[in-house]
Amino acid sequence: MSGKQNKEICCGCSACSNVCPKDAITMTEDEEGFLYPSVEQKKCIQCGCCEQVCPVGNTTAPGHPYAAYLIQEMSDQVRLKSTSGAAVNAIAVNVLRNGGCVIGAELSEQVVCQHIVIENEEELRRIQGSKYVQSDLGDCFSVIRRELKKERLVLFVGMGCQVAGLKAYLNKEYDNLITIDLACHGVPSPGIFREYIEYLTKKHHKQVTNVVFRDKSYGYSASNVKVYFSDGTSTDCRNDIKTFTRLMFNGLSLRPSCYECAFKTEGRVSDLTLFDCAMVGTYAPEFDDDKGTTSVLVHSEKAIALIKAEVLNGNMRAKRVNAEELIKSEGTMLTASAKRNPKREDFFEDRTTLSYEELTKKYAPATSIMFVGNLVKRTLRFTGPLGKSLLKMNKRKSIREYQKKYKSTF
Repeated sequence: MSGKQNKEICCGCSACSNVCPKDAITMTEDEEGFLYPSVEQKKCIQCGCCEQVCPVGNTTAPGHPYAAYLIQEMSDQVRLKSTSGAAVNAIAVNVLRNGGCVIGAELSEQVVCQHIVIENEEELRRIQGSKYVQSDLGDCFSVIRRELKKERLVLFVGMGCQVAGLKAYLNKEYDNLITIDLACHGVPSPGIFREYIEYLTKKHHKQVTNVVFRDKSYGYSASNVKVYFSDGTSTDCRNDIKTFTRLMFNGLSLRPSCYECAFKTEGRVSDLTLFDCAMVGTYAPEFDDDKGTTSVLVHSEKAIALIKAEVLNGNMRAKRVNAEELIKSEGTMLTASAKRNPKREDFFEDRTTLSYEELTKKYAPATSIMFVGNLVKRTLRFTGPLGKSLLKMNKRKSIREYQKKYKSTF
C-alpha cells in the first residue's frame, strides 16, 4: 500500500481501513496532503480483506443510466444556498422524516472537510453546497453498516469513488440504503486547502470560518467563490480567494488517481448521479430562473420510485429528459478525467520551500484579464436584469469553452 504506483491507483475511499478486522490500517496524510492507507505490520494478519475490498477494478457499474431528470427543490431559499437545484436537500428531508439519517460532507468550524452524520432537518445546512476538496470519511462506512442492520433508512452522498468504496465495503445490496454520487472535476489536496485557509487568514488579519465555492450572489449562472470571516464579514470576486480553484482547474493540486479516474463512467454503482445544468433553458425554459437546477442520472428502479414519490409529496419539481443529450451537453466531467499538468511534480516539490502565496504566484498567477473580470462582475451585479443577462451569457460561453477543452484534450 505504498509507493508511487499505488498512489496513482488509490482513490482514498478508506474502504480498506474500515474493513480491516484488526484495525491495522489508518488513513495517513502524505507529503502532498492526501490521505493514504498506512499499515501497522505488527497487527496485520495477511487476511487480504483490504485488497479484496478495494473498489478500483473490483466494482462493476451498469453500462447506461436508466433515466435522466432535471430537478429543483421547491423552496427557492434552499436552492439559493445550494450548489444547483438542491436535489440532495429534497431527498434528505424525506429520509429524515422517515426516521433515517443522512451522511454527507461539511466544512467544519475548523474549515476541514469531513463526512458527518445528520439526524435532523436543521442540520442539513451543514452539508449544503460544494466542497472543492477531498473529505475525510473517518469511520462513516462502519456507522452506515450499523444503521443499515438496524433496518434504518440511510442516505449517503459523496464522490463516485467514495460511493464505490462504500458499496465494496458493504458487499451486499440494502433496500434501505440510498446512494448519491456527485460528478467532479477531481479532488484537490486537503493539505493545500489548509494552507489556502492559513494564507487568507493571515492576509485579511481575521480567521476564515467558511468557503462557499459556488455562491449565488451573482446568480446560478455566474456562481462565485465567497469567503466568510470570524467577524461576520465576507469577500468575493477577488483573485486571492480564487487561487485555490485556479490550482485545481489547472490540474496542479489534484489527487494522482484523478488523472485516470476509475469511476468516470456513464453508469455508476450509486442510485443517483448529480451534476449541474447550466443550459437548463434548452431543456426546460420554465426552470430557467437563475436559482439553480440539478441534472440527475438514475441508475436504479429504487431511485426512479424515489423521485416520483418526492414530486408527489411536493418536495421537488422534476422533468424527465433524454439521458444521452443531457450527458453530451452537461455531463462532460462524467466520463473525462482531469488533465495532469506537466508541472504538477514541480509544484509539489516547490511546496516544501515556498509559501502558499509564492506557490500560487509561480504556478497560477492572476492576470489583468482576471482583475478586469472581477471588477465587471461586481459592477454587473448591481445593474439589474441587463447585468444578470450578460452574466448568464458569459457563463454559458465559458461552459461551452470548458466542454470543448475536455473533448479535445481528454
